[in-house]
Amino acid sequence: MTERPLPETNAELAQLWREQLGVRGKDRLATKLRRAPGTLPRSLKREVRFLVEMEQLWDNPKLRRQIDLARVGRAQESLRGFLKTIDPRDRLIGRFLGILAPLMFNILLVFAAWVIWLVMTGRV
Repeated sequence: MTERPLPETNAELAQLWREQLGVRGKDRLATKLRRAPGTLPRSLKREVRFLVEMEQLWDNPKLRRQIDLARVGRAQESLRGFLKTIDPRDRLIGRFLGILAPLMFNILLVFAAWVIWLVMTGRV
């Protein structure tokens, strides 16, 4: 954490958030959190808010000394760890199946109703 500035590492995390979850917008954690708050668990949202606050402190040289670098490192690692475990391809397949499954169920119900109608009217 100490070898690179905080805004640079936060921008890298925002870029990773964009790649893994497809959240568009500027490469800033505040923008990503505002645009897609439902993509992270509650505990990670808290960590991202902390990182955003620390990035604001980073801009002021006198307040920069108040930053807890150990907690910032833990927050960045937990966010990075969560984002690395996400498989974009699996999310795409899940979204596709989420759309396709109800459609196939409805087609199956219509087909079953049609067969029942054929049997009840004596055509089969």
